[in-house]
Amino acid sequence: MAEKSEKTNLIEVGSLNGFFYERLEKLNQKSLTPVPNEVLFYSSNVLQKFSLSEEFFNYKDGKVTREILGVKFLETKDKTSTEKKRIYQEIGDSALFLSGYFSKAVKNEIVDINYYRNVGKMAYENLNEIVPQCFDVPSFFDKMSTCFYNVSILFSVMAENFGEQNKDKFLLDISNDLEDEELLIRGFPTNQSKKVS
Repeated sequence: MAEKSEKTNLIEVGSLNGFFYERLEKLNQKSLTPVPNEVLFYSSNVLQKFSLSEEFFNYKDGKVTREILGVKFLETKDKTSTEKKRIYQEIGDSALFLSGYFSKAVKNEIVDINYYRNVGKMAYENLNEIVPQCFDVPSFFDKMSTCFYNVSILFSVMAENFGEQNKDKFLLDISNDLEDEELLIRGFPTNQSKKVS
């Protein structure tokens, strides 16, 4: 369990994966469409993996670059099954991280957030054909594909919670731009929840 030191803003945890899992689990409990625990566990592994920038960015000629996921997807055509497994997982994980944790930055790109969500979902679906079982769960990566949107929202909310200084003001400022599911996770009423029967 994460403990916050009273003298500093440091949070003490046993592992980074455990820290991410706890945060995702708390947000997931507030969701109208919670994802299964095994999806949360895998997703916390994705966050842990990308906590190191060298896992996410490429360095070429002294410059930081990011691979184009659609091109990487197309390049799997002539690859072996083992190579496809690795590539599909990289694409799915990268797309999940981008569309969730960096959702605000992605909104300013030429391609929209739905591009990353669709590419990630397709990558996990293709991965499921190669790896039909993971964590002793049949069709695990189909679950990841099905839950992709919800997990990306959990990542987005978590990222915003990490960076915000004035939570109430921040949430009120952005509440007009959020979807109902995102508002509910943050504890705000939605137009749907305001309806009286």
